Amino acid sequence: SGAREGCSSSWWWDPSVGSHGTHVASTALGATLGVAPKASIVSVQVLESCSDRGSPFYQMKGLDAIIRHKKQHGVERAVVVASIAGPRDDFMNQFYAKAMREHDLLIVPAAGNGGGTNAVVFTPASEETLLTVGALEPASSLFPPRRAWFSNTGDVVDVWATGVNVKGAVIVNATTTMKMDGTSMAAPLVAGVAHPGEVAGAVAVGADAVGAEAVG
Repeated sequence: SGAREGCSSSWWWDPSVGSHGTHVASTALGATLGVAPKASIVSVQVLESCSDRGSPFYQMKGLDAIIRHKKQHGVERAVVVASIAGPRDDFMNQFYAKAMREHDLLIVPAAGNGGGTNAVVFTPASEETLLTVGALEPASSLFPPRRAWFSNTGDVVDVWATGVNVKGAVIVNATTTMKMDGTSMAAPLVAGVAHPGEVAGAVAVGADAVGAEAVG
């Protein structure tokens, strides 16, 4: 998601560069590809459009926007897809935990794509009270589902979901889709399944495989 103005030519011509939030939202709540198509969505951008970078301050402002929207519209419970990852920041982890605890949010962060790195060194994935999601390769005729090579792992990963060749919407037009890999693609599938009753009220940060698999 975000505006195209001022971005590089690669952002303009390669939908995978600028469609991260759009893809995430479409697999969580999209009318055609979403796990919870009856839910409503609020887009909250916490990264810069072109660089996909952002400070913890942006994340705090994003959570504040979600909380204010939830209160203003009388939403009882909301699900937040946090398909973002940065170096571990204990202050930010506490901020996420407080937002979830005090405002009845279910926050679902991606574990991160560090090639098997322990997710405990990333935020928000390392906050133990959140529902952190790792990525699986889909089952094949030869192998059962298994951890995708890029997915972070560790005890803070609570749930595993498909994160390879996940089909979702991109910014080109209303019908174009693209398959992407990443724990960012796994997290919205879990968030869609976790959404209470598939009724209006889900909130996603940023949004052909479905389903999640618990670990342990």
